[in-house]
Amino acid sequence: MLPLIAPLTLLPREVVFAGWSILLVVVAYVSARRLGFGVIVAGVVLLWPPYLEALMGGNVQILLFAAYVGLMHHRDGRQLDPADLERPAAVDGLLAASVSALKVSQVHAWLYVLRRRPAAAVIGLVPFALVAVVTLPVVGANLWFDWLSQASRSGDPSWPYIGAPLSILIGLPLALVLTVLSVLAVFVVPPRRASAWIGILALVGAPAVHMFTLLFLLPAMLLIRREIALVAAILVATFVASYIWVAIVLVAWSLAAMDRWPNLLAARPARTATPAPTGAAD
Repeated sequence: MLPLIAPLTLLPREVVFAGWSILLVVVAYVSARRLGFGVIVAGVVLLWPPYLEALMGGNVQILLFAAYVGLMHHRDGRQLDPADLERPAAVDGLLAASVSALKVSQVHAWLYVLRRRPAAAVIGLVPFALVAVVTLPVVGANLWFDWLSQASRSGDPSWPYIGAPLSILIGLPLALVLTVLSVLAVFVVPPRRASAWIGILALVGAPAVHMFTLLFLLPAMLLIRREIALVAAILVATFVASYIWVAIVLVAWSLAAMDRWPNLLAARPARTATPAPTGAAD
């Protein structure tokens, strides 16, 4: 029975840890490349604390973020809209549902797919619902309720593992209001920048924010001016809760205002050299 229930327990722990670590590094690198980072820069980006802490801790957040990036971006980094029907509905649905199913507080991506491609959202939810139903007689209802209660525990500012959510800065009542608003805002974010805005909304609505959760700020950072994004990256790397939220606000404000002041706030593509006119002097 043991090999059927927990086959990984039969393997040496060192082998499992090494395999898991290699998998996470590869997936993290692929997600950075899909966001548009170059071959070398993508490797350097993995040293940024949100990536590095998740990799050092073997955190599943790497897989969740990779699923989010795969859902929202083309391979060249461009925004991908589920409403364009470029992929089978099951692909979009499973990518979105996997983020929310493994972390119940990050429902924003699935809700966005529900808004843009309802059939895909429903299809993606079916396998996870079946897993819950099939395993219910084995593990019992209490274990599932304990797992779901992670959201309520992480909403308690006194919980030692809460990290740096808004509730520790502005209080739980106002934070709960912003959580509800962040969920509702998913239905009005502009599709052309949905990846950036939903990433920010997921942070605003999260009852617990850890360093690896800030990976969801990356899509927005890539749309704003590089100097501003670098300042935000440095603020995040301080590990100070107030500075982290200054970074989030800075990125969100830049993203909201970049259409009004594109020369100041929007990321600019690299300039290409203008060829010299024929016959010009050396």
